[in-house]
Amino acid sequence: MAYKGAVAGVIAVAAVILIAGCTATTTPPPTKTTSRADPAPSATAPTGDASSPATVMFPTDCKALIAGLASATSFATTPLESPPRPAPTSALTPAIVKSGKSLLCIWRDPRADISGISIEFETVAPAAAATGLRALPAKGFTCAGVLSGQRCQKISTEPEHGTQVGDTYFVRGATGIRIQQTNVPTKGLLEDVVGRVF
Repeated sequence: MAYKGAVAGVIAVAAVILIAGCTATTTPPPTKTTSRADPAPSATAPTGDASSPATVMFPTDCKALIAGLASATSFATTPLESPPRPAPTSALTPAIVKSGKSLLCIWRDPRADISGISIEFETVAPAAAATGLRALPAKGFTCAGVLSGQRCQKISTEPEHGTQVGDTYFVRGATGIRIQQTNVPTKGLLEDVVGRVF
């Protein structure tokens, strides 16, 4: 092991597995089942066989998804935004199964400039998702087999504010996850989220 000052906020919020801080209050969780990714360090898990069978508990509620996760304490009390519809285009967009499940959660304090985090889940066609991930190294992502799936991650610095931005993709079987975070520190979020879902 997911954010809206316009689309820039969502893009920043949409960063991935290793980043730095946000704030609080609570807004009702989005009603649509869709989700996004996380910046901030997450321990590298051992590689595994992405084809190994597993029961997927596909998340349907943003608050329930992160409830009790130590890795989510930096943003758990931050307000939930209503996600954009459709969700922003990503490397997994061409692989999304239209009749499948999806969840997009965006945590972003309206008082913040670009700080926030988003976690997105999508039902994907495995072969198409693998093709999407193969294109990411050319865009600065580092990919590795972890958690019985494939993870691609990019950590960068937002030039205007000098804050760290993380963008992480993870695919295991027919489930695609993206965590994007800006100025929201987390540790082990992807691992925790994967452990809750699989």
